[in-house]
Amino acid sequence: MDRTNFEHYVPLPPNFELTPHTGTIASHLAAFHGAWGGVWGDELRHILLVDAIRPTGEADAIYATGDYLQWGAEGSWRRSVANIDELNLKIKWPHATVTYLFDGPSRLIAQYVMADGHSTTGLLQRISSTALGSRHLLEDVVSAGERVFLPHSTRPILLEARLYRHHEMKRAPLAIMNHGSAMGRDVHAGRSEFAQARWLMSNGYHVLVPMRRGRGLSQGEYGEDNYGRDASGTIIDVSAGVNEAVEDLASAITFGLSLPFVEAGPVLLMGQSRGGFLAAVYAGRHPQAVSGVVNFVGGWRGGGASEALN
Repeated sequence: MDRTNFEHYVPLPPNFELTPHTGTIASHLAAFHGAWGGVWGDELRHILLVDAIRPTGEADAIYATGDYLQWGAEGSWRRSVANIDELNLKIKWPHATVTYLFDGPSRLIAQYVMADGHSTTGLLQRISSTALGSRHLLEDVVSAGERVFLPHSTRPILLEARLYRHHEMKRAPLAIMNHGSAMGRDVHAGRSEFAQARWLMSNGYHVLVPMRRGRGLSQGEYGEDNYGRDASGTIIDVSAGVNEAVEDLASAITFGLSLPFVEAGPVLLMGQSRGGFLAAVYAGRHPQAVSGVVNFVGGWRGGGASEALN
């Protein structure tokens, strides 16, 4: 079993059984009953089991997550008491609070907020409790946004992207969120940037999250780490990889502006790590095409950056 599939397993208690609710509780409470599966961020598998809901809104819950090597997290489960009100289900621990909110009849948006203020957004969908085992394989998880494939502007390939349409479906400006590097993990793992997209939509944007070539389901070869080196092997030039990424971003912008519900005009560029660096580079080359840049810890590579970025 490879590492990625191993992280799709979520441990659950042995011999657990959900108790059917009797219909004597309010409908907004009963709606949370059952099994829910999804992810924190884009990769950490998560299962929530909600059982034995009482008329007061108190319920028995099992919170479980799978292994996640990037965070050094081992799969585990815990029994907790949840409290449900008119809007959400909430689990409180001394170190964190988890809140689940409906996004349609069979989907939950979740937020994990630690005591120090750090937070993670999750997305879950209702799953069959009868199919759950003591170690559940959670391969198919709820998708954030609408998956689209856009044509590359200079190569005969398609790039994967997540499209988030403003809920009012009115003509609105476009924002693009750029992912970072693969950080040593599987380059074929896509990104949804769901939390950032929700914030942008709430502020009046349509949002596109493209996967650059060779990343996620995008076609082409991932070549952003093709560096120029001197005779000693020291990296002295990152321009080939940067230029490749600029082409991919330009393709995404062209596609986004072609959509009938997107306003013509400059776009907002956002990005994290390598994506933030890319956003700034593109804006520097095409200032009239960009309304603003939000750069989260931007940089093309770690180590030797003082030489490479020149």
